[in-house]
Amino acid sequence: MIDEILEAHRISEGWYRPDLLMIHDGNYPLLKRYIAGKEIVFPKERIIAVADHFSPPSKVEHAEFIDDFERFVRDNGLEYHRFMGISHEIMMDHAEKGMFIVGLDSHSTAYGVKGALSMGSGAIDMAYILLKGKMWLDRPRIRRIRIESTMSGFDTGLHMIARGYDNLWVEMEWDSGFEDRATLSTMMADAGAASALHTEVEPDETVYAEEMLIGPPGDIRHPVSLNEYAGTTVDQAFIGSCMGGRYGDLKRAADIVKGEELRARLLVSPISMSAYMKALNDGIIERLVRAGAVILNPSCGTCAGIDKGMLAPSEKGVFTTTRNAKGRHGGQVFSASPEVAAASALLGRIPSEEEVDALR
Repeated sequence: MIDEILEAHRISEGWYRPDLLMIHDGNYPLLKRYIAGKEIVFPKERIIAVADHFSPPSKVEHAEFIDDFERFVRDNGLEYHRFMGISHEIMMDHAEKGMFIVGLDSHSTAYGVKGALSMGSGAIDMAYILLKGKMWLDRPRIRRIRIESTMSGFDTGLHMIARGYDNLWVEMEWDSGFEDRATLSTMMADAGAASALHTEVEPDETVYAEEMLIGPPGDIRHPVSLNEYAGTTVDQAFIGSCMGGRYGDLKRAADIVKGEELRARLLVSPISMSAYMKALNDGIIERLVRAGAVILNPSCGTCAGIDKGMLAPSEKGVFTTTRNAKGRHGGQVFSASPEVAAASALLGRIPSEEEVDALR
């Protein structure tokens, strides 16, 4: 299917024209270096702009970033979403099967769940597309994968990260719900994949995911069995980001804590305002708050280590983010699923897989 989509978007040998572009405030300062004062030739009605990283700004410097970004949006008449959710979730309402989409963010692999060929780009490549209306691509190396897993999207994603798919364009088939498949497509960026499209496949390989994993601090590319770290003291858990803040993730977390008093801090950031409102209307937010959770607005701030929820150097956290590089969040961060994060906040320590199952 990847070959078919690319061929439909080929304008000459090696050159392709995307259907949609996504840019956000977090990487705009880098992009601006290459496009300032130049004419945007890519159709402006097909550029989606999202403010989600500095959402809302916590420093004057961040407010200046937003001000600059919004000036660019206004000057070019772009569709704009301010503080309404993480860009990848916003783009789910725009992506369609067969589209070719490029986003100014590595996790733009997410839209593959809609049957779109989606990929992330750096600032230089995005600038070229904006200024020339096309992009160069080498012929992709495609891997077709069937997934056998009853685990969550996050746990399944950790299994895929452990295997590694560097520079591969991936077609996947997994009989699971939309939210779990969306999480998996998103996390494939951290497995090194250039794209992660869900479709029917004749597989090159079958991947089996049968146990809960956890990413050790600073080493997400080598996740291990959750049980290896069971009992480790936890100071804070975070449930959110483009990998762990969907409605189903919030519900799983609420089902774990069951309104009981938490022994570690718990921060929750829904992926979008629509997910926030649905969880609010269904009583999920109340259950989390009654247990002691702090509800944050939809934002990339905590995940990206920009603001909200930083750790002291001596503290440990369990976050639903695949980016856990040393120093990114202050202390030591383990990457794990929303269920493991919720159980860690409830118990004040990393649980065993058996304890998570018992709490469900």
